[in-house]
Amino acid sequence: MIEYQEKMVPKGAYYMQYGRKPGEDQGNWYVADCSSIAMGVLATAVRSKEPAERQRYLTSVVSAADEELRYISGLLAKAPASNQRDQLALFALMSMAEKLSPGAIYRATRR
Repeated sequence: MIEYQEKMVPKGAYYMQYGRKPGEDQGNWYVADCSSIAMGVLATAVRSKEPAERQRYLTSVVSAADEELRYISGLLAKAPASNQRDQLALFALMSMAEKLSPGAIYRATRR
């Protein structure tokens, strides 16, 4: 996954095995799907016993997060002020929900 990531445009994105391929600068790129991949890479980093491998995975996740934040800030900069406020509030609530119960916002049924 990281080898694909190193070739992606925008820099830091993950290749999802569909949509935009490594090296392509046109085509669909799905931020939410890349975030799911980042969560898997982060889970791998946390479980890694090798310090160098752990750091490689963590660097990958930071790179992906930085790219997504740049993307979101670019969209917000172009949006009217009312949309900026609403979108930031929604983003904050979704982030908090994910922190409190990872994966909960994606579940279709209650447990």
